[in-house]
Amino acid sequence: MTKVTMNQINLESAIKSLRDLADDCEISRDTIVRAYNADGDTLASQGYREPEDFSAAVNTAVQTVRDRADTIEKYKDNIIALNESGTASMDADGVITLTLPDDAALPDDPTDFASWAQATIDANDLKSLTESSDMTATSPSGRTYDQVIDSIRANSTDSGGYDADHRAAYSDALITAIGPENLTSLPISAQQHFLYNPPTGKEVNTRPEAGGDLASLLGTVLATASWSWSWDEVRSRKVADAIVSSVDEEGEYGRISALNAILGGHDADDNHVNDLTFDRRLLVDLAEGLDDIDYQKVARAASYPEQGGGDLTSQGEARARATILGSSLSGYSFDPLTGVLDAMGNNSSAALAYLAPTTENGAVDTSRVADLSARTWDEAGLAGYTGAVAAASSLRTSEVGNQSEQATQLAGSAIHSLARSTSADAYNEDAKARTGMLLANCPAELVVAAQIDNGQGATVNNPETGSPFPEATSDDMRTLIYDVADSTSAVTTMSSTVADYTHNHAVALAQEAEGDEQTKISALNNEYNRGAQAAGLIAGLADNRAADITSAGTAKSDGAESAASTALGAFSTAVSTGLSTAFPEATLASAAWSTFSTVSTPAAVDALTPDASYQASQGSEGLKSGLWVSLIRDTANLGLLRDTDFNPDKGTYGWLNNDARTIDLTGTDPATVHSEMVDWTNTINSSTRWASEYDPNIPTVADNMHEFFGSGRDSGHEFSTE
Repeated sequence: MTKVTMNQINLESAIKSLRDLADDCEISRDTIVRAYNADGDTLASQGYREPEDFSAAVNTAVQTVRDRADTIEKYKDNIIALNESGTASMDADGVITLTLPDDAALPDDPTDFASWAQATIDANDLKSLTESSDMTATSPSGRTYDQVIDSIRANSTDSGGYDADHRAAYSDALITAIGPENLTSLPISAQQHFLYNPPTGKEVNTRPEAGGDLASLLGTVLATASWSWSWDEVRSRKVADAIVSSVDEEGEYGRISALNAILGGHDADDNHVNDLTFDRRLLVDLAEGLDDIDYQKVARAASYPEQGGGDLTSQGEARARATILGSSLSGYSFDPLTGVLDAMGNNSSAALAYLAPTTENGAVDTSRVADLSARTWDEAGLAGYTGAVAAASSLRTSEVGNQSEQATQLAGSAIHSLARSTSADAYNEDAKARTGMLLANCPAELVVAAQIDNGQGATVNNPETGSPFPEATSDDMRTLIYDVADSTSAVTTMSSTVADYTHNHAVALAQEAEGDEQTKISALNNEYNRGAQAAGLIAGLADNRAADITSAGTAKSDGAESAASTALGAFSTAVSTGLSTAFPEATLASAAWSTFSTVSTPAAVDALTPDASYQASQGSEGLKSGLWVSLIRDTANLGLLRDTDFNPDKGTYGWLNNDARTIDLTGTDPATVHSEMVDWTNTINSSTRWASEYDPNIPTVADNMHEFFGSGRDSGHEFSTE
């Protein structure tokens, strides 16, 4: 411990002396200037040419003294506030003593010191209140629980109006003052703080959400503070070790639930991505430590009843639970890795470093992916894991070091392992959406897999590099698509990314054939046929999944079939707007990870009747329509349509630029753009009016596309995971 002392009376006297000195200097300045003005050359012998130079120099010196006095006073006032709050103490002689942890340091900047002081007061008040069983109690500074929480929120988040420097300084100080080893106990204490035991009757929790709310707030604080340690490896590791040590022994395991609430579950915008951004180093250090905990032992204890029943077995289990877990936060996962993996969902480099590290000889180690994929997760745990995997796989397009290879190895291993180890019923909505993001980050492989027959289990080769996709087979990819295909987000993300990949790849190949129109047309035709087959496969698997759910009559059947249908209907929106246009600065993988799941509001389609007689999704037509629209756009923009096609007599539409002979689908309505484009192309190739201006490239470029889509959908319908 470090002690800082201050004699308030003596310090105030020193401050007054500084200000008196400044006043005396100003009086002397004025006297000297008057003398100069009276005698003219009074100051010449001392090197001054005019009184303004002297006055300016004195003013600067005086202001320096006054500023120093103001700075000291700010420190004094903050220390007094610390004393008044009960954080510091004063003896009979008026000496205030502030005791600091060994790793705490007083900031040199007075503004940072003010942030530090407020954080220290808030931490002391929070610990005092949560340790009290009196819900009406006030803190040492005289504040209520809600007032303390409001202060923490205002100083650590955007809501308070403070700048980033203040929020960082405050958050760092708050974590230090609380003690990182105490973070996991505070939400549990807050939960207990609001328990009320009436004289008669059952115990009542007057604010059951208090523990979770505090955990969420502490997560925000910890995330902000972690960036203060990004360049301090020792500090970051000490914090991580302290947090891990608070949950890694019998009697402490229950605090894992609080840690998971602190790190995970932050998704206010419902995009299936953790809202908090933690520093990479802290997340990796936490995960490495938490991975050593015997999660199976914790899971067994968590499965026991909290209170014993009438038989000896249940009573014994209840006692074992209490001994092994200790206190816990209700409603949160007990798996040690749930929260930290969920947080990695918003830090792709941390996820990649932890899940697929590079060995000393340069090889990528995906053994952790295989182990974690085979783990028995609760729903929140699987959601966290798939979030981390999705984030890591988004680095397949990275140009930093070996990240692209790492991410590719991880993606293949994860798809293979999840498909083989995890049942469809294990996924909640977050896990489905995040698995959809993982698959969306493999669009080239999805397109290739769609061309392989069911049951072949064939290796999937990347069409651009020729390299085999690590571990994952075509059947693995089909299985995983099927497992999550009742999710609107998952299906929309996957199909949209396939469409965008098809567009980008087709255009790139066509552009390579400069001056060769037929080769360009063939490139477009071939790539869109392949993309249509992949989109059809996704549609068929979505239909198949919904049909199986419906026929099984499970509790999840309500809405599952309409979810699949709606997801497919949403595809045309994403295709027609053009994802590469919507996100021009994002690589395909990163865009799929961060935004594809919310790219559009799904178009309404007819809901399927929830009975055993399932019908194929109506949304499949949207897939075909979207692909066809995208294909015609690319054909036009590559200069493969005749100039006469762009005669205004043949039509004027918002997406059609007849002067430039181009098509721009940005912002178009998918409900109308397809029918409009059909009218336009039909007008061009009308056998009665425009026979002399017939454009053979329109039917040629779209040759067989619908057939390939149907083939892919049939394959999806026929696929079985059994």
